[in-house]
Amino acid sequence: MAPKPSQLVIGAIALSVILIIICILFGASFAVVKPTQVGIEYSTFSKVLNEDRIYPGGRYFLGLGKSFILFPIVLDIIDFSSDDDEGGSSLSGFASGGQTVILDISFYYRLDDTKVIDLYKLARTNYKPRMIKEATTALKDVISDFEFLQYFSDRETIALRMRDAVNDALYNNYFARVPLLQLRNIAVSSQVEESLIDLVIAEQTIRREQLLRNITLIQEDTLVQSAIFEKGTTIALEEANSKGFKIEQAAVAEGERLVVETEANAWKSFTESVGLTNSSQLLKYITTKTIRDASSDRTILVGFEGATPIVVGS
Repeated sequence: MAPKPSQLVIGAIALSVILIIICILFGASFAVVKPTQVGIEYSTFSKVLNEDRIYPGGRYFLGLGKSFILFPIVLDIIDFSSDDDEGGSSLSGFASGGQTVILDISFYYRLDDTKVIDLYKLARTNYKPRMIKEATTALKDVISDFEFLQYFSDRETIALRMRDAVNDALYNNYFARVPLLQLRNIAVSSQVEESLIDLVIAEQTIRREQLLRNITLIQEDTLVQSAIFEKGTTIALEEANSKGFKIEQAAVAEGERLVVETEANAWKSFTESVGLTNSSQLLKYITTKTIRDASSDRTILVGFEGATPIVVGS
């Protein structure tokens, strides 16, 4: 018996509904994890967490009644300033000397994607308010470790200490690392500001006096070094003159020695060539040569021991 047309229509409608339901259920069996997230599989029926796997970004077929609990793995910010949407109001604390300081601080944190199951067990997905409270405690502990003036002279050092303190606190408790912290602004009350100005002026005065003393010491040392240099130069010059005089006298003596030696060698050659055999003959020759070569306007006295002098010429 052939089905009636109305029955065919009802059957087609029912089949379509079933197919639509199947498609919806099939589509609901998939879940997506964004590239900036990691996910933990969770069964909404049994309320059981799958602790065997952490899912990186992608599309996954989990089945009906299962979904992902998602955690971001990108940098997120906590900000303590007048804009308290991302953290809280500006932090106030006491420096080691008791002065009040008001600080605007921002830091970035990133969850450890290998620890998100432990984080979920600890705080579910409501971890950020707890992290803010933990960071506030760590920062206020650091504030009291520094003197008031250091917040204006060692700002970078303080920021690094704060970053390390917050990083340790958040990772040990909530598995989040802090790569960057900024100490954005430092504010003080009007009374503290006046005291700060007085302290700065006093410190500048002390530094100026110390600088003047250093300049005076340098000038005095320069004068002493100049005197030592001049004295050393004078001594060196005198020593050089003395050495030069000695060298000059030695040269003169050497020259005279060479002249005498040359003359002696010449006379020796001469006496040998003319046959003068002794000093008496040589002396007579010299006397005769002198008288012979003397001009008429010269007076020559020639005398020997026990002899009468001879005067030649006028």
